[in-house]
Amino acid sequence: MSVSNLIEFNNISKSYGDCVSLEQVHFSISTNQIHAIIGENGAGKSTLMKVLAGIVPPTSGAMSLRGKAYEPQSAQDSFREKIGFVHQHFQLADELTGWDHLELVARTQNIEQKKLVSIVQDKQAKFKWLLPLDKKIKAYSIGEQQRLEILRVLILDPEIIIFDEPTAVLSPDEIDDFLNFILDLKKQGHTLILISHKLNEIKKVADHVTILCRGKMIASDKGENFTVEQMAEKMIGRKQQPLKQEVVSETGKAHDLHLLGLKLHNNEILGVAGVDGNGQEDFIFKLRQNIALLKLKFGDISEDRYRYSIYPLQNLVENFLIRHREKFTKFGLVSKSSVRKEVEKIIQEWDVRPADSDKTMGALSGGNQQKFVIGRELWHSPDVILAAHPSRGVDIGAQEKIHQALLDQKKDHRAVVLLSSDLDEVLKLSDRFVILYKGAIKGPYVKGSLNNSQISQIMNGVELKGAGL
Repeated sequence: MSVSNLIEFNNISKSYGDCVSLEQVHFSISTNQIHAIIGENGAGKSTLMKVLAGIVPPTSGAMSLRGKAYEPQSAQDSFREKIGFVHQHFQLADELTGWDHLELVARTQNIEQKKLVSIVQDKQAKFKWLLPLDKKIKAYSIGEQQRLEILRVLILDPEIIIFDEPTAVLSPDEIDDFLNFILDLKKQGHTLILISHKLNEIKKVADHVTILCRGKMIASDKGENFTVEQMAEKMIGRKQQPLKQEVVSETGKAHDLHLLGLKLHNNEILGVAGVDGNGQEDFIFKLRQNIALLKLKFGDISEDRYRYSIYPLQNLVENFLIRHREKFTKFGLVSKSSVRKEVEKIIQEWDVRPADSDKTMGALSGGNQQKFVIGRELWHSPDVILAAHPSRGVDIGAQEKIHQALLDQKKDHRAVVLLSSDLDEVLKLSDRFVILYKGAIKGPYVKGSLNNSQISQIMNGVELKGAGL
């Protein structure tokens, strides 16, 4: 092993029954670098990191760490080796406070209370965070939960830090802060492993990029040797396709959303932008209330699929029935064969992997769960679609498909409310958009009427006269 190689994966394979998640993966990670691991949803990225973190054992193959054989039997083994893991899916208990979670981690390393307070204050100041640590997790926004997850790992001062989709819930300014932060961590001697679908971010910070495809390593090279386009093409096996945006000329009937003071037309996408934590949850709640009063068919791509959209222990057929049971029920009996046919159509259309309707939702990667949820929510041709963070945590190929699907809803004279912390996504897809700031709705603004600087000002509370409709 080379002196600079901190970690080596030697022909790592991992299978769950007949499902192969990793196959003969072999590459190394150098000391004091930012190493990005990219690939489509279900490519095996998170599984490989769980093997490294001792969460799951490999089926075959071996690892070495600092030149010695490394065979972790549990997450505690990886902690002892100074490996920290910021998971994509939150590992938090709703009834505990943020501070409770930090104390639990501190106890595992015998960190005294006074020192913990100092560490937390220092980390929050560096990251420009002000988390409500005295509140229970159920009162946290999604962005606050993600920041707490990162903080829980950072207080242990690990040598190696795995970040699984760390910027998925951060605003543009927060993303810049985060990227600068991991560059600072690298300067301090840390080794960072970054799993992300945001290729522009990877291009900015990654020293080395490894690309996985369907469980196999297909490329591994210096970051400077890949363009964003080359990374995307290797990930999805083809060139990206431009979005087809057909002009819908007629204004169409308006769905008057009185509770929100807005009119939503049945052939448009209304975007909702804003830094996470500025009233998004209340906005979504009122929107759902209003749609229920209007008695419209509703597609609900929720802001947090784990809380509101799926049952991880139930299979895909049962998860489909959560939303559409009445369509397949006669005399109190459900036609499971008819349901299965529709589920298999969604699996095929949305390339859900593994393509097995009997798989539990929890056995799917986060991106494949999201693709299934979107297919399910669009299945009944709803009048109004709420798309809250629809492409969060999905790969570039799936994002392309999701964006096209939303544009097609508009073409078919349906209305879409697109809420996203990704400003680029809002500006790319929306005909009009509003900005949330401390619960207030600013706008609506016509697409192209504001530049990014003006939008940033409004997102931070600056009043711009003459802007909007």
